[in-house]
Amino acid sequence: MAYALCVLDWVRRLRRASRKLTLPSREASDGRTNQQLNLSKLTPSELDFLAKFSLAQKLAADLLEELAVQTPDEKLSESVRALAKNQEERFRPVLRAIAKKGLGAKDELVRFEDEFFELSSRITGKGFYENLMALYVVFGILDDFYARLASVQSSSTKNMVLKTLSDYPFNEFLKNLLIEKTADDEELRDLLAMFGRSLVADCLLHVISVLEFEEIDDSDPVEFRRNALRRIEPLTHELVSNHAARMDELGMSA
Repeated sequence: MAYALCVLDWVRRLRRASRKLTLPSREASDGRTNQQLNLSKLTPSELDFLAKFSLAQKLAADLLEELAVQTPDEKLSESVRALAKNQEERFRPVLRAIAKKGLGAKDELVRFEDEFFELSSRITGKGFYENLMALYVVFGILDDFYARLASVQSSSTKNMVLKTLSDYPFNEFLKNLLIEKTADDEELRDLLAMFGRSLVADCLLHVISVLEFEEIDDSDPVEFRRNALRRIEPLTHELVSNHAARMDELGMSA
């Protein structure tokens, strides 16, 4: 609980700062991030990176499939289920690349499954609307994060990851659905905005778990997370700023 409060305090500071920022283009922010924060020193090995990226994409597919079951409207349920199937197909090339580089995709992924089970347990909401919001918020942030990490990998890995993220992304569909469902329901919009804010800290905890901080003492988990957040502040500023912009598109405050 202490480390969660630590991250929440950090998010509040970043949220206030993000309102003062002008959002850069992805190309511009690539250069800025690399100048202020050398991600290559914090990024896991190429194989570990691909394994964690694949598990993030698999989690999105699983949550979309669960959302399809929760969807009250049959036609909408079919659309969400199609998104889930498409999501499964998106990252198959990544799994093939992992199989070529390592012991086999299944063996490489199993090493990190516990981390993603934990993430899943933290972001799962109550019912259709909260889980719809969780997919929109969490994978908006995580897609940005993994795209940033891809920028310091080899050209082939970078291109493969960016292609995966750009091939028929589901976030635009979720955004339009959220706008439609909350247009005439201010109470639901406020509740989902509050739920969305709670998810940001969970995303940043995941970011910390993916990166490698060899120079930071990890004997005290709370202090470790505080120092890790301070170390990657340029990155977290960018992630929270982009998240705030996406929330604005919903007509909700971040």
